[in-house]
Amino acid sequence: MPLDLESIGLNQAELQERVIERLCDRLLETIVIGGDDDEQEHWRQSPFGLALDELLKNRLDAAVNEIAEQHVLPNVKAMIDGLKLTECNKWGEKKGQTFTFTEYLAHRAEVWMNEEVDFDGKSKAEGRGYSWSGRQTRLACAVHKYLHNEIENAMKTVIADGNTILAGALLQTCKTKMAEIAASLKVTVGTK
Repeated sequence: MPLDLESIGLNQAELQERVIERLCDRLLETIVIGGDDDEQEHWRQSPFGLALDELLKNRLDAAVNEIAEQHVLPNVKAMIDGLKLTECNKWGEKKGQTFTFTEYLAHRAEVWMNEEVDFDGKSKAEGRGYSWSGRQTRLACAVHKYLHNEIENAMKTVIADGNTILAGALLQTCKTKMAEIAASLKVTVGTK
């Protein structure tokens, strides 16, 4: 009896599919035998498989970014520009004027910078209760802290440079004086 694909239960399409699947497995995975003391097989992704995954990831990221730039970002910008916010009381009733999102952010930034704070830059709500006293705005406090930090860093630099120069000058003066003293000394050796 002749041996053919039909007799072993396969047709040509199934055989092609199995061969292609096996070739892909061999390209994408590597077998490592004996990773530890045992002689078991361990599967690991091949360098080709890793490079293929990286290429696929980069292409997908580029496609997602392109779709986002064309469709998502313009819609989000339009939604933010068209958003109207109105302040409400604790029952949800609208009070005050209506702001666009950008106007609201600018208004909140202005209120935050002009809020009274203590010497640590904390508002009354953030402060220490009864001992809090607001004497300056948050912006003035931030400028004060920035200038204090810059002056402190400059002074540290000047003092460190001065110490280096002074130490060098003192060392040179000591060497000069020691040389003068050594030159003026006369040593005599006598025996009795």
